[in-house]
Amino acid sequence: MDDDVRRKQNEIIIGIYTTPVEDLLISCCEGLREIIPFDHSYTALNDQSDRFKAAFNYQSMDTDEETTALYADYYHTIDYLSWFYNQGIPATVRSTDLVPPEVIEQSRIHQEWESRMGIFIQRLRALPQTIYFLGRFP
Repeated sequence: MDDDVRRKQNEIIIGIYTTPVEDLLISCCEGLREIIPFDHSYTALNDQSDRFKAAFNYQSMDTDEETTALYADYYHTIDYLSWFYNQGIPATVRSTDLVPPEVIEQSRIHQEWESRMGIFIQRLRALPQTIYFLGRFP
């Protein structure tokens, strides 16, 4: 790992402890983009206090508000990866590590929501309290 990446990682870690909570997820995405290039990001807080594991506070620094609201208001209910997010297990994966590409292509969320942004493969970082979507697109 080179010094520049190490410096950027340190900046992200410092930001976790110094950034106001309402800005924290977007700040982390901005920092991650400096290390791992991606086209779109998406964040939400994930309430794991009960068995329903509700996500809220959907934000994006690079996806328009209408598209973000569509996911928050509807598409999260049919997301083919929701079973994975709800486990609350820290992990970094590609969507195709969990779901075959042909299933993704045939899914309603992909055809109606992801494809309008040019998304096919998602790289995501799931943490017990937060979710980072790091898109890698054709």
